[in-house]
Amino acid sequence: MRLQVTPKHARDDDPGVVAALLECHARIRSFMEVAARLAALPDGTRHEDIVEAATGVASYFGEALPHHEADEEESLRPRVAGRDADVDVMLDEMTRQHEKLHGPTATLVALTGGVATAPETLTGETATRLGETVAVLEPLWREHLDLEENDLFPALERMLGERELADIRAEMRGRR
Repeated sequence: MRLQVTPKHARDDDPGVVAALLECHARIRSFMEVAARLAALPDGTRHEDIVEAATGVASYFGEALPHHEADEEESLRPRVAGRDADVDVMLDEMTRQHEKLHGPTATLVALTGGVATAPETLTGETATRLGETVAVLEPLWREHLDLEENDLFPALERMLGERELADIRAEMRGRR
């Protein structure tokens, strides 16, 4: 069974702030799907495929995701906080959700990181724990991504001017 990891794709043009954030959201969804498939792998799956998938999940959630959270908390939040009461409520909820995601995400990183270095351990208890962690994370991510995509990001696009968006995008690039 080949596990597909969605790679970052090369772009000739630099996406805007919201487009870049949405690309991160697509990667979150993709790597959550990979984690779910890892937890349900049939016996006989090639260790090379397990290592590739587990490494991708651990790397994304352990290394790239903190940059995405910083984009939202350190670049977006300070620029819009206090401008609109409804947006402030959304920002507070965004931060609460980030905090709620930290523990289970750390567990996911630890589990997949361990599997990446020892793919033969993806059996029994480890697979069960991975499946349970994915089951906890999936609704948390769904709620979080829905808030941002359906409510917060559209509000940000209305509130921020071109210069502010350019500054945010420069900060985002600087984190990578």
